[in-house]
Amino acid sequence: MLIFLYLLNVLLLSRAVWIFADGPVRFPVMIVGATFQLLALLPLQINWTTVPLLVGGLLLNLLSFVLDGRLHEPGHRTFARIVILVCWLLLLALVCSNRFDLAFSFWALRVVDGLIAAFDGLGQVDSQCLQALLGCSAGVLLAVAESHVVIRFFFHALQVKPTMQIGDDSTAPSIDQVEYNRGRVIGALERILCYFLVLQGAYSALGFLIAAKGMTRFKQLDNREFAEYFLIGTLLSVLLAGMVALLVRSLLGFLH
Repeated sequence: MLIFLYLLNVLLLSRAVWIFADGPVRFPVMIVGATFQLLALLPLQINWTTVPLLVGGLLLNLLSFVLDGRLHEPGHRTFARIVILVCWLLLLALVCSNRFDLAFSFWALRVVDGLIAAFDGLGQVDSQCLQALLGCSAGVLLAVAESHVVIRFFFHALQVKPTMQIGDDSTAPSIDQVEYNRGRVIGALERILCYFLVLQGAYSALGFLIAAKGMTRFKQLDNREFAEYFLIGTLLSVLLAGMVALLVRSLLGFLH
């Protein structure tokens, strides 16, 4: 479980930049992400058990780069990113199963033991605490970055976007990119708050959060297109962040 959570955090960190990339991810960015993944494998014992992870990771990164560049429709691109994430999760679940003896190297275990000993004065610190910490951090990345990709996919699938009128009334409205980017930041903050509220079991505070957000956009809700964009984005943010938080709560309960 510890190795799986470690590799999951590495994967999600390497993909976190996609929250700022609605268009195709550039090749240098992909190289940086792949290099980060390779460096993160150094704490593992490098033997035949890491071969499936290396080969599978290389193929998924190449497939991700090819699809990101060739799929010009934003909805298709975001769907491909979701599928790639699912494939990554299946790969990590496979290589971390009992069929493969994937393990940390000796020096990495010594570092972990040293960290546990260093923080032992703050309370009981053990491998379960490390797993809980990695589980919570993976939950944050899932709730903020990966949920953003899912929400963007639904926006494209339902053709829901904030628009603005340019020129006379005969001109078709264009996408309000400023509002679109503003929603990206607000949505990320909203999901962080929802994630920690649900993680702490403060479900009643979710209603206050949604009401407060609605009050700040009250006048804009008269615009039907904006209202649909706002409501779908808000409900999806709360739903996805809440689901991730409940999953992490179940993991924490299992560890304890």
